[in-house]
Amino acid sequence: MNLQQIENLYQFKFPPDLLELYKSGSFDSEKLSDLTKVSDEKLRYLFEAPYKGLLLDIELNDLWLDVWGKKPGSLNERLSVFNVIYKNAPVLIPLMSEGHKYISSLPMQSDNPIYSVMQSDIICVSLNLRFYIGGPENKILDQDLSIPKIPFWNEFL
Repeated sequence: MNLQQIENLYQFKFPPDLLELYKSGSFDSEKLSDLTKVSDEKLRYLFEAPYKGLLLDIELNDLWLDVWGKKPGSLNERLSVFNVIYKNAPVLIPLMSEGHKYISSLPMQSDNPIYSVMQSDIICVSLNLRFYIGGPENKILDQDLSIPKIPFWNEFL
């Protein structure tokens, strides 16, 4: 599957800095995988994992963020409200074929933050792709810059 097909299937556009890495063919196998070489099944799993992980936490761990509004009484109502909220969230683009690192598809600009997403345990591991590729992970505090505000995803930080 090529980049255009991935964008069309998952309804997003690659941010400019990630697209440039793809065009250059510069992949660090420890931090970035070429999604065009990943099986369709694996690609679907990677794109669906953040959503399914959050659903699991809503169903089993009673997850509900205050910013989502008053918590509905029934699980079905919570799932219905969550689906509407999630549908409006920026798509997270997987960076690795094995792992849980993602970059936000929005805003459509370079320097979107890199997230580690494990169900509702979501942290920002790097301010942007440049720091992520070039510097050690988990140094967010050493970068001495503010995390770009990404709707929905930053609500977990």
